[in-house]
Amino acid sequence: MPSPGIGPDIGHVNIFLSSNPSKEPLIKDGQRCCGEIGTNKITSQQRSPPRSTLLSWKAQISSLIASLFCFVAIVIVLQILDGRPLPNFKLKWVRARNMRPMDDFRTVDEASRGPWGSALLLIRGKGGFIGAFGALVTITALGISTFAQQGLDYVTVYPFTNEATIPVAHYLNSTGIAQLGDGTSVMGVPNELLSSPYTAFFRNLGTGGDGTTFIGERCSTGNRTWEFYQSLGICSRCEDLSGQLNATELYLEHTPDMPPLYWNPFNYSLPNGFTLTGSGLHTPKTGLMNVTTTDPNLQPVSGPFAPDGTKYASTIAFEENVSSVLDVFVIGPSPGTFYERPEMLGRRFKHEPPVAYECALEICVAGMSARQTDGRTSETTYRTWINDTKRNDRGIVSSTKSNLYLSGEDFDTTFIVTSQSLFALRSWLSSLMQGDATIQAGYISNDSFILFPQYSSDLIQQMASTMNRSADGFPKLMDQLARSISLNLRITKDQPPVVQGKAFTAISHAVVSWAWLVLPMVELVGSLVFLVVVMV
Repeated sequence: MPSPGIGPDIGHVNIFLSSNPSKEPLIKDGQRCCGEIGTNKITSQQRSPPRSTLLSWKAQISSLIASLFCFVAIVIVLQILDGRPLPNFKLKWVRARNMRPMDDFRTVDEASRGPWGSALLLIRGKGGFIGAFGALVTITALGISTFAQQGLDYVTVYPFTNEATIPVAHYLNSTGIAQLGDGTSVMGVPNELLSSPYTAFFRNLGTGGDGTTFIGERCSTGNRTWEFYQSLGICSRCEDLSGQLNATELYLEHTPDMPPLYWNPFNYSLPNGFTLTGSGLHTPKTGLMNVTTTDPNLQPVSGPFAPDGTKYASTIAFEENVSSVLDVFVIGPSPGTFYERPEMLGRRFKHEPPVAYECALEICVAGMSARQTDGRTSETTYRTWINDTKRNDRGIVSSTKSNLYLSGEDFDTTFIVTSQSLFALRSWLSSLMQGDATIQAGYISNDSFILFPQYSSDLIQQMASTMNRSADGFPKLMDQLARSISLNLRITKDQPPVVQGKAFTAISHAVVSWAWLVLPMVELVGSLVFLVVVMV
């Protein structure tokens, strides 16, 4: 049991010490206890002596006593006035009882008719200045409460530390393994990148400046800034090739055993031979979308062949600066031409020409700044540096089998992408991005039919749906993909140290505006002067 007069906490400590006669202190040096750094054992001798209870409340007790005296004074005045009759005639007639009654009567009468007469009454009457001064003091007292409240204000200040960090990437060199669409695997893709395509296609990451939570950032506060930093990543650029589509009308023949297919009666092709096939004679399917990829070596990874068996050139829009990773070609539905809701699939489609894009994914270095406010982070890209891959005389890109070296604004920093990782990244993305979407028709009854969309993968389905909803849906998806890969690349191993930034903490400070206390001080001095004059 704890001894009398000792609190329960100290008693428990004493019992513990008596049953554990250890020489080591309970709190070691540097150990945090209750928000403080403990350096020695806690003993009752080190506690500061308790202060007197009355002394600690002296300000409050004094204020209460002063208020009590004021209340007593009010009660005394009310007691004196209790039961006494009030004057039942005006002041001007009271003054008529004095000497010189007509003169006083004229002065009081003029005072009742305007401000000038009132001023003369204060000047001519006995004690007029004292009365005027007392009235001024009384009226001024009405503003004491307002001015006193304005004297104290609360301002939020933002002190900062250098604890904010954000990861960056300088290298792409990995031994990770990624599975390809044909069942094989390729070595050189970091494991952290494997979720990037799905994150980009099924989650709105946004672009720089719209507010995005980055991966790997750490900070104890929700407000921080990073002035400028550079990071290795993937950039995307797209060109609209819809104007270069060549339409070839198909021969359609309706037979009793075949439902009518009116959605796409054409074959559409680009100048490099890439096509979207419509519904022809006895064709059970019609093309909705077709996607393929090509590498920067002017040869498609997989795609159309010319009649003589040779592969078509890879790029149409980027002849001068070939992509360092791969090009993506798509021919897909125009916005609003495909009904995605099941209850509308039985309708006949209004045929509209498809749209086509070529998008290049390339290695780049981005110069950025970032800002986080209330836990929401936005990143702004000021400039990007890419590897301007050129063709040689034979039309072959020489850098496809060598490492890539890039420099940003600071030429002392070199960003490196190994050839093995570049090849693996290209092969892995190519296997994911290739595919098609088709529509197959089937009878429900003799007079109606239904159209069944079929997609080669979930990513292809999301591409078709996005293109059907927005005119720039496909370019935005490619931007999302490049951004997702770039963000995940920052958290791969063997990257440089994180970039330091400023972490701000919001703290409210009390600020006194002394100018607001001038009126209460003047009122106090005026009251003192008025009291002295009246007493004398």
